[in-house]
Amino acid sequence: MAAISQKKSRKYGLIVRLSLVYLGFTLLNVLFFWVSTGSRQMRLISEKSLAFASIDAVVFTESIKEQLNSARLAASNNSFKIENYQPVLQKLKENSAFQNAQQIKIITDDGRLLYSGNSKETTVSAKEIQLIFKALQRKEQTNTLYWLEPDAINFSLTVMIPLYWKTNPASALLIEYDLPQIRDELAGLFRFGALMILVLLLVQALFGIYLYKTVLKPVKNLSEAAKQVTQEEFSVRVKVPSHRDELAQLVHYFNQMTTSLGERTESLLRTVDDLKTKDDMMQMELDMARSIQESMLSGRTPDFEFFRVEIDFSPLHKVSGDYYDFFKLPDSAVAILLADASGHGVPAALITVMARIFFLDAIHHSSDPSEILTTVNREIEAAVSTPDYLTAFLAVLSPDGKLSYSNAAHKPGVVYRDQTKTIELLDTDGFFVGSMHPSPIQYETKNTILNKNDKLVIYTDGISEAENEQREPFGEERLQQLVLDFGHLPPDQLKKKIKDALNEFSEQSLRFDDHTLMVFEYHGRV
Repeated sequence: MAAISQKKSRKYGLIVRLSLVYLGFTLLNVLFFWVSTGSRQMRLISEKSLAFASIDAVVFTESIKEQLNSARLAASNNSFKIENYQPVLQKLKENSAFQNAQQIKIITDDGRLLYSGNSKETTVSAKEIQLIFKALQRKEQTNTLYWLEPDAINFSLTVMIPLYWKTNPASALLIEYDLPQIRDELAGLFRFGALMILVLLLVQALFGIYLYKTVLKPVKNLSEAAKQVTQEEFSVRVKVPSHRDELAQLVHYFNQMTTSLGERTESLLRTVDDLKTKDDMMQMELDMARSIQESMLSGRTPDFEFFRVEIDFSPLHKVSGDYYDFFKLPDSAVAILLADASGHGVPAALITVMARIFFLDAIHHSSDPSEILTTVNREIEAAVSTPDYLTAFLAVLSPDGKLSYSNAAHKPGVVYRDQTKTIELLDTDGFFVGSMHPSPIQYETKNTILNKNDKLVIYTDGISEAENEQREPFGEERLQQLVLDFGHLPPDQLKKKIKDALNEFSEQSLRFDDHTLMVFEYHGRV
């Protein structure tokens, strides 16, 4: 599509379009010149020539008035005799105005040819009969001795003189002669008009060349230079026009812009190189931080005698704000911790590092989940001056199946009962860890018993709050239904079912948080 647009822009470029418009205006100017001047001159020449010819006809008609009257009186019984009109015809031939006479005829109104100067003519045209009727009618109405019919197209004049008009048939003398002066003057006018048109076209062409050199060519050069700038050729320069106008200023500012762009691009490239170097160092440091965090977490799936666990740990970035851990207690019980720091990335990861230290210390002094959370809350609140905090789910599982747990504003744990094929939610009162001391909501410990093959599922809110394209959350209910439907499967398969459903739900959407999922299966009393 871009190639088509570029092809069209070349085909109908600015120069071509302006040239066509300019050519159109030039033709309009020529047409206007000819219509306003040439046609008027043609009309004046025709009118002048016809006026002179009419005067000649009038003078001639008046000069033969006496001969006409004599010829009519000489006629007997109103019958036509050509010899009676010989003096008229002789007078006609002697008149200098009618030296170019093409036709001399005597015609009746019923279409008979009584006399013709051209012996070869034997017929009368319909037009000639029509002209005779006009002449006879004019004679009857106004007693005019003649009728003039000019023909500007054929440069001729027809003179009709009624001979007998009260007889049947009536007759008239028809004289048609050329007006060569019209033809000559019009030829001169055409030559002058052609010369003026050539001069006008030459002036227009010279002006077009000036317009091209002063406007179009600099614009074309700017366009080509701008194209090179898009290809990162910032050394390009456009010659500044000699005339100091807005276009010259535009070219001058364009050259300044390319110089500035070149300098800024070089500076930007240096900055990018510096940033890349710093980014490489930062990525290296983040890789080290990830290694430290992975070593801090259980790098492999722990192996315990009385339960099995499957873990899916998926950070949003290289380091995570999710934190899980296992602590072996003196009575063979195991403390299970899943925590989620506010935010994600490096700040959240630093909070988890600090939390691990405090949880490790607190668990050495107590095995009660609520007391451990209370101690860690106090220590983090005192050590961290930022508004960051943790949610946490802490449980202590004994070999005999006893499960003590406490929840600090974390998502409830889900227990699948293998015998009844039902689920239970594990939740307690408790506020965020490290947000406020003393905590406005006291942590509490609750107890339950896990039977053989029961499952415990705990997770962070990155899973339940994951969204699809319609911005709908995955939701706790959907996850709980998955545990209910597939809780009978082994931990690894149950984990896979949950992860597949989550990926299918949110595969077209961006992630905004870390994901951690832990699936436990109690093996029974040792």
